[in-house]
Amino acid sequence: EQVAERMGKERSTVTNYLRLLKLPPDIQLAVRKNSISMGHARALINLENVDAQLYIFKEITEKGLNVRQT
Repeated sequence: EQVAERMGKERSTVTNYLRLLKLPPDIQLAVRKNSISMGHARALINLENVDAQLYIFKEITEKGLNVRQT
């Protein structure tokens, strides 16, 4: 909560950014470069298996899937 207050962001926003750290580096980089959206990243975070995360990430980038399709 203190970080959120200092940054002027909602607590949930800060929590979502921290959760991104659980994703593989390739996916984190894609979020930073805006190759995929935060919505995509949140969907990928829900997959516990790294191989599944990377597979779906590849599908998103190759097929241009939107968040709903993900």
